[in-house]
Amino acid sequence: LEVLRAVGSGIEARLVGQIGGDLKANATRPLLVDQYIRKRLGKHARPGSFGLRRLASMLHEQIAYSIAEPSFDEFMRAQGLSFAECDLLFKTDLLILRAGRISFSHEMILNACAAFDLARAAATDPASFGQRLSTPILEPISGDVVAAIEDASVCRAVLSDVMSSSLLARAAGGHFGAVATRTALDLLKETTDECIAEIRGARLVLSREGRAIRIGWEDGTRRKWTFAEEARLRAVGRRAALGPGIEIVLNLCAEMDSHLASEQRRWADFARKEQYPI
Repeated sequence: LEVLRAVGSGIEARLVGQIGGDLKANATRPLLVDQYIRKRLGKHARPGSFGLRRLASMLHEQIAYSIAEPSFDEFMRAQGLSFAECDLLFKTDLLILRAGRISFSHEMILNACAAFDLARAAATDPASFGQRLSTPILEPISGDVVAAIEDASVCRAVLSDVMSSSLLARAAGGHFGAVATRTALDLLKETTDECIAEIRGARLVLSREGRAIRIGWEDGTRRKWTFAEEARLRAVGRRAALGPGIEIVLNLCAEMDSHLASEQRRWADFARKEQYPI
């Protein structure tokens, strides 16, 4: 039943029905698809799974969904697969042939296979890769890529520079495996603590401009947030809107209310003397 937490579509439910009993709890979608592929290929699981991952990675780099049959034969031979092993990929319905072009039988299988190679690439420059996850090319499979990252330090480096609040919120919600969940929750907690520190250190400034009263924040008491940090703050709000994490937002509101009341008391005597309506 815990494996069902990874399910988000009908085909995933079918995969769980076929191999779910062999998986551990908190299985990610890429792992679910990988084990499905290996079970379908039987004794040819290793070369077949490897070939599919390389093919998916190549298609992703070319922003394509299919490859011409002659090019497919040459590519797979270069990866070390025999023609018999390639034929098995069609017999097991992992790949399909239409009008001389070969593609994956389902986009989810393509994305899950590509995610493993992309996750490996993330380790070479995780900060830059985290920013790339918000680009149009990677955004559709960003969740699968994060789920395929098993190294906690790499996962943290990637998520630290992610600028998608929805991706961070889903990671914190447990959609991409235990490593991503712990990492995202830690990042949101740290950002929330930094937000509280900013609230507590902010100071109001009052001034008169003609007959108007101007109330603003003192220079230097506000924090300059990066785009990635702002995405984490929005992720806190997204989680609160869905239910989990609502206490975090309420705590931030309480901090702000308390600090504004403190600032009002600090200015009370001056405001009465100068007749500033606070």
